[in-house]
Amino acid sequence: MQNIRFWSSVNPHTALKVYRTAAGLRVAIVNRAIRANEPDVHGILKELDSDPRYILLCDAQQCFRARLSPKPWRIGVEMLPERYPYEDATAEATYRDWQQRYDDAVPRYATCQFVERLGPETIDSTLAPLIELHDAMTGVANPLPLA
Repeated sequence: MQNIRFWSSVNPHTALKVYRTAAGLRVAIVNRAIRANEPDVHGILKELDSDPRYILLCDAQQCFRARLSPKPWRIGVEMLPERYPYEDATAEATYRDWQQRYDDAVPRYATCQFVERLGPETIDSTLAPLIELHDAMTGVANPLPLA
């Protein structure tokens, strides 16, 4: 948090929402839309001490990704047993069973928890629905264990 607060102090016109995840912190810039291929993105991600693998993923996919649901092994569900396309009906049934176990476990966990707002209070009107969806799907308002 110290690094994020420092970054915010030297970028006072940038509004941030900071979340805690099971593996660290998630930072969202909420008062301006940014494309993953903008020239200053690498600098921002590095200054915020982003995971190098996340930076590579942003480059490769030309977008920013945030997990909305828990990783299965963090909620006591084994790894996905089958991949699509399914080999046969038995493989699909195995997947459907796994999906049901996963769906049953998810409501007992949050993917992230809100920590702090930094910078201006404004939220870009084009981003507001995405931030609301993120917060609803990740369970930030629920006092649940992080997974």
